[in-house]
Amino acid sequence: MRAFLPAGMRGSEVIGRNSATGSPRRSITMIPPVAASRTSSEVWMWSSRTEVFLIMLHCSTWAVRRPPAPHPPWPESRYNLSVKLALIGYGRVARELVRLIHAKRHQYPFAVTGIHTLRHGTAADPAGLPADPPFGPRMDSVEAFLYAAHADAAVELTTLEPATGEPAISHIRAAFHRSMHVVTANKGPIAHAYAALREEAIRAGVAFRFESSVMDGAPLFNLWERAMPAVKVLGFTGALNSTSKIVVRTMEQGGSFASGLARARAMGITEGDGAYDIEGWDSAAKTAALANVLMDARVTPQQVSRRGIGRLTPQRVREIAGQGKTVRLISRARRSGSRIGLRVRAEVLDRCDILAAPRGSSNLILFHTDLMGTFGTVSLDPGVEQTAYGVFSDLVAIARFAPERTPAF
Repeated sequence: MRAFLPAGMRGSEVIGRNSATGSPRRSITMIPPVAASRTSSEVWMWSSRTEVFLIMLHCSTWAVRRPPAPHPPWPESRYNLSVKLALIGYGRVARELVRLIHAKRHQYPFAVTGIHTLRHGTAADPAGLPADPPFGPRMDSVEAFLYAAHADAAVELTTLEPATGEPAISHIRAAFHRSMHVVTANKGPIAHAYAALREEAIRAGVAFRFESSVMDGAPLFNLWERAMPAVKVLGFTGALNSTSKIVVRTMEQGGSFASGLARARAMGITEGDGAYDIEGWDSAAKTAALANVLMDARVTPQQVSRRGIGRLTPQRVREIAGQGKTVRLISRARRSGSRIGLRVRAEVLDRCDILAAPRGSSNLILFHTDLMGTFGTVSLDPGVEQTAYGVFSDLVAIARFAPERTPAF
């Protein structure tokens, strides 16, 4: 607590205890001359923690008003609350997330108290794990792991299984059952069970966030959550798969389909099974996820009409390139009355088409709306760092809203 007292009064510090809560209370009596005027026998004191004005009697006849404070460094805020994290999966994104958490630990004191993996085993310590934790045998179940980690939030970072979304969906439900917040970069649960998981999170009174599930951390869902009140999504069009762009570009330059896929795999941008990218399953899962969250479609990837790039040959790609065109795997959604049409196609586009502009790992999406017309978001050459940051931004949002225990999306 800070008290603003008359100019000339010497600074002092009083430490007491709040009579209502029993918590420690500190009062520092310092004031600039401009903040005081001698009008009464009361001194107004302002608490930066509660933003409540208190009246305290003082022997001097001075009244003190609150001066403007230029963004004071609060000792505690809703943004820097400590949150304990249990990581399920420990691939490239998870490792980059741990590095980022360590780099930002002074500003955002997150602590990793558990890591559960298929290959490396399990590490858990409620007091916090070191940067390079020793792994023991893999625990028998995710439920046992979450119990051992004693965490506030589960971070689900396993690989995509487009046919069912499992086991990620079960991992998320296990965390909800323990009243834990959940962040995931796995699009499978959002594509298969978003509506049900959202309701379960609401009943549990926890947050469920997934910013990195579609565009490597670029703000998509957060954009609609915070900046688009009353705007209705009528549809969207996007070039959302990076692997297919790499394969097409490699064939345009004279390489083979296989060499293009190997190049994408070396860049670390393919799904665990490269066929998911080539056959359009990755794009179908992203399309379903976007439609479920933004259009309440309640669909699965199997309900997205899908045709990948598997039939393309180097000869055909070079013929298309000779005509000033290129190929992109395009996701489309369109609302027509009560129906929502969803499809993924390898489309031939003019090189000047905005959908043909993203190259390499770059992605682009255009939203078609009732009030904002058509606008878009583009992510240029994102990597694992951006995906990890999207997860990190969700954790910051959870730290901000944790005291209310309300879902953030």
